[in-house]
Amino acid sequence: MAFVVLAMSQLFHAFNQRSNTESIFSTGNGHNKSLFGAILTSFAIIAILLFVPFMRNIFNLTILKPIEWGITVVLSMLPLVLVEITKFMKRKFKLKFI
Repeated sequence: MAFVVLAMSQLFHAFNQRSNTESIFSTGNGHNKSLFGAILTSFAIIAILLFVPFMRNIFNLTILKPIEWGITVVLSMLPLVLVEITKFMKRKFKLKFI
């Protein structure tokens, strides 16, 4: 579970890095096709590691239960949410130091 959270949180966080001040929802989503391709490829690699028994055994991973998937998704999206809150605060209060 820790492996999936760490890997997926970095993929979600990549969307935040497109702008230090603008929300990911306000920036155009179709401009960086390379980023989307890299993220989709990374998700595919994670899926292969998790769902192909041979690869799962090499990395000593287990199949996650539905509740664990829910926890994993929430924890993986946490950096995205926290950075969006920070960006909002920067815009609202015109902060320069964060």
